[in-house]
Amino acid sequence: MRTDAIQPHAGRSLSAGLLLLGVGCLSVATWLQSVLSTELTATTMLSFDSWQRCVQWLGVPMTGQPNQRSAEISLMPLLVGTSLLGLACWSAGSAWLSRGLGWNLACRSWALRGWAWWCLPGAWELLRILAFVSGLEPLEHFLLATPQFWCAVSVAGWLATFVTLNRSPQVVVRDAQPSRGWFVGVVVAVGIYCVTYTTLNWQLYQGLLVPHGDSAMYEEHLWNVTHGKGFRSYLDQGLFLGEHIQVIHLCLIPLHLIWPSHLMLELCESLALASAAFPVFWITRRHTASNRAAFVLSLVWLLYAPLQFLDISIDLKTFRPIGFGVPLMLLAIDQWERRHAARTVILLLLTLLAKEDFSLVIGAFGVWIAVFDSRQPLDPVEDASRGAAWVSGRSGRLLFGLLVAGFSVAYILWVTQIAIPWFRGGADVHYAPYFQKFGSSSGEVARTLLTHPWLLVRELSDLNTTLYLAAILAPLACVPLLSPSRFLVGGPLLILLCLNELSQSPHHHFHAPLLPIVFWAAAAGLANSGWLKMSWGRLRGAEATDQSRQTAILNRSTLVLASTLACGLFFSIGPQGIAFWDSGSSYYWKHLYVPGRRADEFRKIESQIPQTARVASTDFVHPRFTHHNRSYDYSGYRRKVSNFQLRAPDDTDYIVIDTRHPYSTLRSVEDIPDYQAHPERWDVLPDVTDGYFLVLKRRATGSD
Repeated sequence: MRTDAIQPHAGRSLSAGLLLLGVGCLSVATWLQSVLSTELTATTMLSFDSWQRCVQWLGVPMTGQPNQRSAEISLMPLLVGTSLLGLACWSAGSAWLSRGLGWNLACRSWALRGWAWWCLPGAWELLRILAFVSGLEPLEHFLLATPQFWCAVSVAGWLATFVTLNRSPQVVVRDAQPSRGWFVGVVVAVGIYCVTYTTLNWQLYQGLLVPHGDSAMYEEHLWNVTHGKGFRSYLDQGLFLGEHIQVIHLCLIPLHLIWPSHLMLELCESLALASAAFPVFWITRRHTASNRAAFVLSLVWLLYAPLQFLDISIDLKTFRPIGFGVPLMLLAIDQWERRHAARTVILLLLTLLAKEDFSLVIGAFGVWIAVFDSRQPLDPVEDASRGAAWVSGRSGRLLFGLLVAGFSVAYILWVTQIAIPWFRGGADVHYAPYFQKFGSSSGEVARTLLTHPWLLVRELSDLNTTLYLAAILAPLACVPLLSPSRFLVGGPLLILLCLNELSQSPHHHFHAPLLPIVFWAAAAGLANSGWLKMSWGRLRGAEATDQSRQTAILNRSTLVLASTLACGLFFSIGPQGIAFWDSGSSYYWKHLYVPGRRADEFRKIESQIPQTARVASTDFVHPRFTHHNRSYDYSGYRRKVSNFQLRAPDDTDYIVIDTRHPYSTLRSVEDIPDYQAHPERWDVLPDVTDGYFLVLKRRATGSD
């Protein structure tokens, strides 16, 4: 057991440790009292139902209007509870640590170092009071929106401290050589992730909870391409290339010919996202010279909530081709660090096929190569195995970086100003309205951003931007900031993400191109020796400095893993999150992943619709008809196939209404617009689903 790192605390009295333990318990109790007293703060961590049960258990009445409820919670029961928990954790932890440190030193060190983290929630409460008294509304709004972050950081630091105190000296040795055991561990972790999230995705599909729009529509693309209908779904106002230059999912056609199912796409995306753990492992091992740190960051990748939202977004869209670009971008970074220029170029081009958004980070990556990487000294040991000699020199790297940056700029301009508008009949890109504060067209938005920088600064200074950065960085303990030049490669995309009025949180898919950059920066940040030097290490010479560096790398990777686990409690909707197990949450596993009666009732009508029919259906049942002759969207959106009117297309044979889907507004036959306008054209098939589904069949006419 290492004792040198905790010697500064050895002379302190046990009473000081117990005093800090008491202060920490009081800090957590006051924080809980404040958080649980209002609906606004309590529901950042729990569902409303769970908060209500908690308040009832404490015997406190709830008052106020919906969304503004409050409860007068007493401090004493919370203080008693946190004190008992704190004493139990301190006693158990001290007993465990005493095996290597001795009882007295273990008690003092665990109390002084561990319970300092318990004071952080109290700092939140103190700042909240000061902000309220002084009238600093921006600070108060930030604090009221972020109690879960403060709790997560406190828990992460506390857990990481225990692991650090418990670490034996054998783990600080340099272990840069490849180890099959650690890599096998990554393979196992990837397998667990794939099984878990593929199962969850499939269960959502079986339960009729996967929307067609922006998810199952991509499987329809493959079906239509292989059946001569073009690269489209009937949501698109023409070919899909009028929406995005995104064609990478066409690479799945060989598999789709064997297994023509949306489930196949779900499996492939989960596998692709999980497989990015391998380049994360290689990149981290290269920077840190530590297999352990590389393994830990690979686990962090799989546990990282923003990554999981690419697999199952918060609105349950479970498949998007942009996810395939994530491992490709990480592989490109890995190959560039190996100086394999040709492989890097191929991987970057493949990445662009996943979506044009990647051009923003690829262009910035080229700038980084030209500005920073070209100035780095050569490593003769690494250069011996590199494939492209011309990029090993500084001038070669400068030229390569400039070419990548120039191509990326030209590509994004071509996509947004020429290619997509051409497929849209001259209309602007459909995502220009996401930035309405800056203009009504993509060109106007770009001009505003360039000519009115203060407007940009003002928009980036709001609470949403701060929360976005916190959601990205807090699970990684802000380690990517320790490699600022790499983190800034994601800067242009991050700015656009914070300005996007449609989604200002990493709960959807827009942040996919950012994740490879964030983890690349995290891998380098773990090994940033400028932040890791210790005065006593410098006095001991090179050997001690190298040992202290490796120790700091492992300690920091431990903190990152603890931060990811702690933040995942509040932000993940997967098995590591509270919401997954909270029966009052809309993401409770029994609500989402166990198909209910609605799915059972659909089976009763599925056979009534022949595959030769043209079917108009509501969103969540729509994916079940994409293999029919035609599959139309029957919703509140105006589609080209309906002449931009809110009705079914003229050639529709059947209308299928799912009356119980999450956003249903059609509850009876009389609510259906086509039946309201022309009841004589439709036969209402007998209801065999107890009102769950309504089926209308067009009456045959003489012309038919």
